[in-house]
Amino acid sequence: MISVHQLPLDVDPLDVFANSTDEHRMFWAQPDEGLCFAAIGAARIIEAEGGDRFSALAKVRRELFAEIDSSHLATYDMPRLVGGFAFTEQTSPHSPPWDAFGAGRLILPEILVIADRHGVRAITVGEVDLTARIDTTPRAAATHQLPGELPIAECPAYLDLVDRSLAAITAGLFDKVVSARVLSFEAKVDIGLVLARLRENFPDCATFGIASGDEVFVGASPEQLLRVSADGVTTAALAGSKPRGVDHDADVQLAIDLFRSPKERAEHAYVVDAITSGLGSLGLEVAVPSQPEVLQLRSIQHLYTPISVVDPGHDLDAVEIVGSLHPTPAVAGSNKTAVSWIDENEGIDRGWYAGPVGWVDLSGNAEFRVALRSGLVDSSSVHLFAGCGIVEGSEPQTELDETVTKLRPMLNALGFGG
Repeated sequence: MISVHQLPLDVDPLDVFANSTDEHRMFWAQPDEGLCFAAIGAARIIEAEGGDRFSALAKVRRELFAEIDSSHLATYDMPRLVGGFAFTEQTSPHSPPWDAFGAGRLILPEILVIADRHGVRAITVGEVDLTARIDTTPRAAATHQLPGELPIAECPAYLDLVDRSLAAITAGLFDKVVSARVLSFEAKVDIGLVLARLRENFPDCATFGIASGDEVFVGASPEQLLRVSADGVTTAALAGSKPRGVDHDADVQLAIDLFRSPKERAEHAYVVDAITSGLGSLGLEVAVPSQPEVLQLRSIQHLYTPISVVDPGHDLDAVEIVGSLHPTPAVAGSNKTAVSWIDENEGIDRGWYAGPVGWVDLSGNAEFRVALRSGLVDSSSVHLFAGCGIVEGSEPQTELDETVTKLRPMLNALGFGG
């Protein structure tokens, strides 16, 4: 049984998420889209692993939704499956541990507290006592317990990884590989405060918090992997980066340098080609602008190309489309060899970092983002991730500096400096 309960307009789904102690819960916010929700509890959990995990979850998703009577619901009140996927289906022997998340998981929440242009309401599955299950009390002021200093700009292992990446490119294994690092430290963090800062600092990103017990995967992603809506099917290529300038003139010059850089344009082109190829493999025709744009975020700017499906035509499952797109060269490399090389050489467990996270509803509408600018947090530690695309001509120190820029959003949300 699906029920819709109207809530006061001042209820913030972030408070519901932050106050919840349910094992499974998720927060999602897209301020520029006027969307925010908290998913609490699990009426159903569907999981899959292995190379067919996307198609397997898509099949179970269709079967599950076929069981649900939604005839009495408006489109915007449809239940949503929420969750995501690991970067690869393989279990890494490295750290940090991601045991609580698995290779792929979508959850039908018992309670979805959603705020959008239709108001604030709770969508429940089954018999649910809302009064007992959700706490809408505004979050109390919170602080973090953080270490005084972090070796943010020092990572000899990453410099070595970039050197080995370049050697593999020279050997002809691939033209591009995305090499990532993890910054780990002991800390006690208030997740509600982190999410509040990310939501405020990055209104043009999707802020997410996905909890499995005490472990929370949190971030603010600028990269849309897939959107399915009444307006159509869209995705985007986001690759090639420069920092923001210290003033307007410097900012403009960096944007010009980014747009004109052969290295950054080549890196971006890999992603555009992979996305169009992935959608083409499903029989979809796409519209692609002839030139990328420069997308400017708070601390970084990227080359950006929006891509849309011309005519979706046949009925395709959003999860299957996600599977055809992931991983793009923006987070992996120019071929499948790059993915296996990452597994064997990177020395960290990416877990859900750089994997698809998001939601899909009963009507087939969906939003999945690439989980970038993110970290894994538990009761006593934090693990932050950042990666860079390595191509011929990349310089190890420059790439390390870029990872520092990409770590800044999460570090700032935690309270480390401006």
